[in-house]
Amino acid sequence: MCEALRELMKEEIEEELKKNHEQGIEQGRINQLIDLVMQNLLPIETAAQCAKMTLDEFKVAMDKNEN
Repeated sequence: MCEALRELMKEEIEEELKKNHEQGIEQGRINQLIDLVMQNLLPIETAAQCAKMTLDEFKVAMDKNEN
């Protein structure tokens, strides 16, 4: 029983690590798009589309990134 519990916990931890890794990659991608917008290399509308966000959602992400 103890071994079964360890295996279950191991699987849950691995799933959580994978999810966090994927979220980190996505956040890094959004940060890169924000940087391109801030450098006037990419229109904000295009960046929002690439991030699969509405323009308003992307603006909120930009505001959070500045703080």
